[in-house]
Amino acid sequence: MMDDIFEKICSFDNLLEAFKTVSSEHRYKPASLKFYAHLEENLIELQNELLWGLYRLGDFYSFIKYEPKRREINALPYRDRVVQSAICNVIEPDITKTFIYDSYACIKGRGALKAAGRISYFLGKQKNEFYLKCDITKYFYNVDLDIAFNLYKRHISDVRTLNLIFQILHKDNPERGIKIGNRLSQLTANLYLNELDRFIKHELKVKYYVRYMDDFLLLGDKAELKRDLKLITRFIENELHLKLNDKTTINKCSRGIEFVGYKIYPKGKMIKKQTVYRVRRYVNKFIAGKVDAASFCRSMASICGHAVHTDNYMFYVRQLLKVIRHLLKVEE
Repeated sequence: MMDDIFEKICSFDNLLEAFKTVSSEHRYKPASLKFYAHLEENLIELQNELLWGLYRLGDFYSFIKYEPKRREINALPYRDRVVQSAICNVIEPDITKTFIYDSYACIKGRGALKAAGRISYFLGKQKNEFYLKCDITKYFYNVDLDIAFNLYKRHISDVRTLNLIFQILHKDNPERGIKIGNRLSQLTANLYLNELDRFIKHELKVKYYVRYMDDFLLLGDKAELKRDLKLITRFIENELHLKLNDKTTINKCSRGIEFVGYKIYPKGKMIKKQTVYRVRRYVNKFIAGKVDAASFCRSMASICGHAVHTDNYMFYVRQLLKVIRHLLKVEE
């Protein structure tokens, strides 16, 4: 259990490191440049507010992202993102150590590609003829904040740190739901479903299991998977106050498994058809001048990284060549 960590969170060095983390994601945004213009003064002001108990969270502002699906993102003012990063710098390493090996979302050194590779490895096991794929109904919006806060109390005994976490979790949310688009929300979401991971691995003794945030997958015998589904449904409803949605299914592994943006087989993986179509449309929008170059480059870097080591990779290379030919024609 972590004691006396509040001073570490509030240290100037940690706040500076938190600023570097946040600025790496928003380097040339006006808010980042404005904060940087008076960096030392802003960090000292934050430090004093935290140490003297004067810090109050700013207001969330919302916007909609449509890729890969429509989601409402709730962002905080820049200084509050620095504070969240400072908190997570200190508490996240010890909390993450308690997570199971096969939890892959929002954990350094893991991610969608590793999750897909792990499933591909599991598919190579002869006994895995069926899979159970589960998804939780509106997960982020339905997290019980009392349960989430009690989970933090298992790891943290420092009262001031707990009060700070409580303030962030309950901002505009008296009982349920965590905001999408915040670093502490990502940690909270993983910590919350770590309870499910432990139940599946230690109580149900499921060997072949992978979770990526609120999407999770079990492989094995069909009869065992049906039994597990009933027990998991009961656990999620009774212990976590959540529900599985209608996309939950048991199916044959031989047909391939759609998970974390891939179609996964024992000897390889492909990008889902919907993603391929979406990339083609995005490239055409850029060529038509409907997407700016900076946004296009950032998105394509992420998209190509997702496609590495898949059977679709040459499709992405051809799309990039298409863009290069267009740019060369423009130069002429």
